[in-house]
Amino acid sequence: MKKCTKLMSAALMALTSLLPVQAEEVVVANGHHTSSQFPVVMRYYNQNTTRNLTQMIYPASMLTQLDGKKINSVKFFVNEPFQRISGGNIQLAFKVVDDDQFNPYAADPAYGDMTVVAQGAPVKGETELVFNFNEPYEYNGGNLVIEARVTQAGDSDPDGIEEFIGQNIYDEYGYYGLDVCYYSVQLSSGTTLYQDFWYMLPKAAFGIADDAPQYMIGDVDHDGKVSISDVTALIDYLLNGETAPAEADVDGDHNVSIADVTSLIDMLLSGTNN
Repeated sequence: MKKCTKLMSAALMALTSLLPVQAEEVVVANGHHTSSQFPVVMRYYNQNTTRNLTQMIYPASMLTQLDGKKINSVKFFVNEPFQRISGGNIQLAFKVVDDDQFNPYAADPAYGDMTVVAQGAPVKGETELVFNFNEPYEYNGGNLVIEARVTQAGDSDPDGIEEFIGQNIYDEYGYYGLDVCYYSVQLSSGTTLYQDFWYMLPKAAFGIADDAPQYMIGDVDHDGKVSISDVTALIDYLLNGETAPAEADVDGDHNVSIADVTSLIDMLLSGTNN
């Protein structure tokens, strides 16, 4: 038994140098392109309009690490701290759709029946536009439309506005000419100032909610029992950089790491899983 334990310990030590850092959020569209239109049309942020919205389609291929997870926050990033835009209110909404691009010929290209998930606003001095959800949103795959609708005008300076960072998928992601973003600004008089499509996706960081385990602690592969196969499954999660299920947090420190592999092996060797 001691020899077995030593061999396992040696294997764990070797694995430690290979393990990626565990993250509580998933970042997508992390490019070098900038825009003042997405996720919010900044130039007209101080206008009282009947409609000031943007919608962005994040393709399912970008969001595989979110599949089956519950999202509890979204952050967007600017190239310098907010100084010329602040206050007001932005309503964030989600919808999963079949399309991976907008239809520029539709009477109203924007998607309806969106699910409102959060409210937020730019804060002077911050480099992130943060939306914290009241309730987590469960994402189970598909192309995700994110809408940012200005429901209360804030302060905005039309000159020298900060810009959001993102990925120009026209050049960087291989979707040649694919319109993944749409914005519309309409004055209270009914005059449409702007309506346009683009292929720049803003960088977004999706926060993942911690869920209580649905299976017994240590049952990483969800087969209804704790066995050596769960050790293998946990090591695979760590080596592949994938987010492990809540049952993998064997040591209860709210962070799945190599320490949980050690705790799981100890659980099996001591028989406490029976």
